[in-house]
Amino acid sequence: MTQFRISTAMATSLLALCLATGGAAAADLSKNKGYGSNPYGSSYGNSGSGGSSFSGNWQGAYFGGNIGGGFGKAGVNRISGIAGGLQAGYNWQSDRFVFGLEADGSGSDVISRSVADTYRQNWLASGRGRAGYLIANNLMLYTTAGMGLAGTEYKSTTGTKSLTAMGWVAGIGAEFQVDQRFSLRGEVLHYDLNSYTYPASTGPQSIGATNNLLRVGGNYRF
Repeated sequence: MTQFRISTAMATSLLALCLATGGAAAADLSKNKGYGSNPYGSSYGNSGSGGSSFSGNWQGAYFGGNIGGGFGKAGVNRISGIAGGLQAGYNWQSDRFVFGLEADGSGSDVISRSVADTYRQNWLASGRGRAGYLIANNLMLYTTAGMGLAGTEYKSTTGTKSLTAMGWVAGIGAEFQVDQRFSLRGEVLHYDLNSYTYPASTGPQSIGATNNLLRVGGNYRF
């Protein structure tokens, strides 16, 4: 639990840092006329008369990594732990609106332990759509939703069962362009997984799970 609190605090701090940095960049762009009558320039060229190094171009394929912590419930029991992995996707852009598709997969140690039973999410994955808006050429706020999956394992005195749990996932996030290729992000994803029957010590139980995943990461666009 201590490890989870530390990872959650780090994720929250880094998300705040991304937002603060992006806000400062947005103010600087505005001060230097980065929001001219055509902030994207010709074919997403240099933005405005200020000559900013950020073109506001988010379109294209990308891949990257992430790390964070999750907490939620499996049935009546609380779960918590860390998770980290990779993501890849593609963005389409229309003026300040950005739309995309993203897939991700993470190794996970989100777990709940009682005296005789252990529930664990060994991995998490999702396929989601994203919709974002550029509040500055290099700072995007977005929402995301789609299908969520988790590799679950339940151990008790009556046996062990492993299965892939399905459900939905939705969340919000912010992404900041460091330069034309690299970006940093922070996001919160809520997993809601369907109920499945597991061999609990007191007899078979139908258990559904939720997981609130806070994570930070980076992307390379090409």
